[in-house]
Amino acid sequence: MRQKLHHILPGFIDSHDDETKTLKIVLAFREEYKRVDEYLKKYPEILEAVHKDLRKLCAADPKKNRTPDFTTENLFRALLVMQIEALDYRETTIRIADSKTLQNFCRLFDKETHWCPNVCVKNCPNILIVL
Repeated sequence: MRQKLHHILPGFIDSHDDETKTLKIVLAFREEYKRVDEYLKKYPEILEAVHKDLRKLCAADPKKNRTPDFTTENLFRALLVMQIEALDYRETTIRIADSKTLQNFCRLFDKETHWCPNVCVKNCPNILIVL
């Protein structure tokens, strides 16, 4: 008799420690973002230029008694994800919220991933990302 339900992927997806159990496509996905991360580390002037452009969005607003949750680097890396994956704002938010790889790439280590791209990214229409 044919089984009704059989979980075949938990060992592949849940095990981050044993890379041999991870699907090749997942490894390629992680490697792509690792290469972009290494490139940004190699050329820190990119992040410096982005910081100059985005710092107004990441500044504290004393009128509203709020401090920003995200850095200019967080926002830029999220824009990179949006560009690399060819996603809209909503899909980018969902992908980052659901992916530890993308959260790590965006440097959202201890933050809750509910960043608001509509406020942060739409206010930066002049940023052109060229890879």
